[in-house]
Amino acid sequence: MRESPPAVGLGRALGLATALGLLVLVVVSLARVGRILRLPHERWLVVHRLIGLLVVSSLVHGWVLDHIIGRSSVLKIVYVVMGVVGTAAYAYDELVMRRRAPRADYTVHAVKRPAPDIVDLTLAPAGHAPLQVKGGQFVYLRVGGHRAWREHPLSAAGVQHDGCVRLTVRAVGRGTRRLYADLREGAPATLSGPYGMFDHTVGGQRQIWIAGGIGIAPFLGWITHEDAEALPSADFFYCTSTATDAPFLPELTEAARRHPALRLHSVYSRRQGRLTVDKILAATGPLTPDTHVFLCGPASMVENLTIALRGRGMARHHLHAEHFAFR
Repeated sequence: MRESPPAVGLGRALGLATALGLLVLVVVSLARVGRILRLPHERWLVVHRLIGLLVVSSLVHGWVLDHIIGRSSVLKIVYVVMGVVGTAAYAYDELVMRRRAPRADYTVHAVKRPAPDIVDLTLAPAGHAPLQVKGGQFVYLRVGGHRAWREHPLSAAGVQHDGCVRLTVRAVGRGTRRLYADLREGAPATLSGPYGMFDHTVGGQRQIWIAGGIGIAPFLGWITHEDAEALPSADFFYCTSTATDAPFLPELTEAARRHPALRLHSVYSRRQGRLTVDKILAATGPLTPDTHVFLCGPASMVENLTIALRGRGMARHHLHAEHFAFR
């Protein structure tokens, strides 16, 4: 019996290690397993950042063992180019981009808990160069001090002229529940970013805004610090289960009073049923070629309304969505 060349043995070992590594990443991402392991979010992130090494391992595995690639010069070139580009992107993200991302120091200036599962906080700049954040963008928050709560993406719910940033967070996962319970005024914090392109200015003068639950955050960022002239004509649907679950309704009502072009519609699903395209059109009138729709909320809500609006002939590039799925 002939012995396998060392390279073949290495390729098989790398393939097995890669398969096991990917399986581990999938398993620890399952909600039930997460509740058992209680893996802190920052450690979960570190573990998943190793996926780039697994990709490199799988590339070597394929190069050594795949006979089809070995017989074709064209496939070899394509394989090498794809491997080099992917590896370079991973190395850039880990070694360069993480260190060059805009970052600024803040202090937790105010903490409000308007509902049993929502925390509304304001961060004041602690340095001379606060981030240039716009409402609708999101930032990564790190809160220092005892039992540090760190690196979580959150949408900006408003930016004041003095650089203060407002964030609204719903406690739906272990990390956000910890933030709700532990956050106190005066705690040091760091923001990095901003990221995202959820921006009403890319739309026309007739818009429909749809917010589900805590998906209200980017819309708050648009309406609380905008001049009346800057806001388009918009029908704004604020969707919650009940009136009790709509803690920002008074603020939205006041904003609608200040901005006559903003027409507010409250939708309570337990009493009125979920928002549908028929209900939207009954309040706004028929869709026109210049209508843009902005949606933010649970993924199922965004997906269902997007499909329904596309079915009514709305152009894909007139639909703008921000998903709230990270916990």
